[in-house]
Amino acid sequence: MNIDFKKVLYFVVIIIIQCIMDNYVDLGIYTRIVLLPYLILILPYRYRTIGTMVLAFCIGLIVDIFTTGILGLNAGALVSVAFVRQKMLHAIIGERNMERHDSPDFKVMGLGKSSFYILTPCFLYFTLYTIVDNFGLAPAVITIPKILISTAVSGVACLLLFKKHKKI
Repeated sequence: MNIDFKKVLYFVVIIIIQCIMDNYVDLGIYTRIVLLPYLILILPYRYRTIGTMVLAFCIGLIVDIFTTGILGLNAGALVSVAFVRQKMLHAIIGERNMERHDSPDFKVMGLGKSSFYILTPCFLYFTLYTIVDNFGLAPAVITIPKILISTAVSGVACLLLFKKHKKI
């Protein structure tokens, strides 16, 4: 497989930014900015589910190791994003468009489909992350706003990155 140095460097920079944000940016108990789902969602179409899940686990584990979190928390939540990625792509843009283009693109999808493509996995990520982090024991009054606010903030950040993303 041909690995491009620019793509790897881009992923490493986003992972470093995520580690810095996790360690030094505190927005309160309800808000957390996560860019990790974006990394999984911009992968080329040729990356199938199992390979994407392995890559997501490795990225999540790296972030877990270098941040002050529970080991495996980001990894588990990110694997769920990788699991639904291919199914969402087939549902949103179809096989024909996947054959014509190399990877997901904001210009091809448009704002509506791009928003759905970014926000749904972010919601899944934060739902799993928050439930596992709280061990399912936190009251819904805290858990639901935490999931929704973090999804909105991170989803907008990921959507802006997705819109500005140029094929490297």
